Amino acid sequence: MPAIKAYISLTAPSVSDTSEVASKARNDFMINIMGGKYSNLSLEKAAGSFIDACIEEYKEHVESEAKNRKSTANEAWMNYETYISTSSVYNNNGLWCYLCNSYIYTGGAHGLSTSIGFVYDVYDSMPVTLNDIFDEESLPAVLEMIKGYIDGLDDAKAYWKELVTVSENFTVNEEGITWYYNPYEIAPYYIGITAVPVSFDKLKPYIIKDSPINSIIR
Repeated sequence: MPAIKAYISLTAPSVSDTSEVASKARNDFMINIMGGKYSNLSLEKAAGSFIDACIEEYKEHVESEAKNRKSTANEAWMNYETYISTSSVYNNNGLWCYLCNSYIYTGGAHGLSTSIGFVYDVYDSMPVTLNDIFDEESLPAVLEMIKGYIDGLDDAKAYWKELVTVSENFTVNEEGITWYYNPYEIAPYYIGITAVPVSFDKLKPYIIKDSPINSIIR
């Protein structure tokens, strides 16, 4: 029998609806996680609408498949699964950092898990990117730190080192920066998601002076 499992859990700081900065941060959060059409909804309504949309999309898929089959008796169906959750990694000193974890299965040998980090400058109402942290000239040194961490992993030989870059997919906290590499980006599927933490003790010499993350470096 066709079936779909859909789960979503959204975690975001509590903010005042009258704050323009907070409103933009909340809207950007919704766009990043679920798309623009949910940006003006509350977390509760957005989550409900998103699940409804997943179910409706699956119904349409099943109906379309059924029309193309001569018989549905004793036939297997690919049951879809969608799991999305967010968690706040850091929320202080004008920075809000959160991580979105998801698992999507729409048929085939296996589903796909991903982790995507977002860093937001609350004061400027803008996302924090690599250009806000490092000069271009510093990236090779940062890349060597990332590769050095990967070299120390048990499955280091499985990684495609030539594909490793200083990714825009990262989170920050008081300890340092963690980069995330999802399945197939730098290694085979079985490796899973690779999180690469690098401490501020190592990164501090390469961080630009006016970077917004300097506010959290001890």
